Amino acid sequence: MQTMNLDDPALQRFASMYSVERSQYGFTPIPKTGPVSLSRTIFRDDYDAMLHFRGNPSRTIAFRWDGKAYQWLGEQEIFEGPRMWDTSDGRRHEWITITFYKEAVNHNFQGLGILYFGPDEELRRMPNERPNLSLKLAEVEPLLKKWGFRK
Repeated sequence: MQTMNLDDPALQRFASMYSVERSQYGFTPIPKTGPVSLSRTIFRDDYDAMLHFRGNPSRTIAFRWDGKAYQWLGEQEIFEGPRMWDTSDGRRHEWITITFYKEAVNHNFQGLGILYFGPDEELRRMPNERPNLSLKLAEVEPLLKKWGFRK
């Protein structure tokens, strides 16, 4: 994995990520500065490269090489909240994961998926009560606003 700054000319091949209307999926804008890590794969057929953004929210963006440039396939953003809760892996912050892929990538389904993990039992139970359906953006927007990710 190679880490570089977002203004590095080597990232121009990934410019397709800027043409995506992120708000329709619930994503925040891509930062203009800061570090990003690039990983490439030769052993997968679902994507060719992935950018990894650290912080809160953290983000990964998947791309496929078309012979001229890397084309945006989708991304995942993880928002960490303030409350703590006990999991089988220990005590953790609550979080919301928003994922959208045009095609199935990295063992994720195609389309929009929103999941909540944390002490709010109503949000945590919803996907179990509606099998194969994720939360709706409107269901998590109030929490994202409370956490400071929305105006």
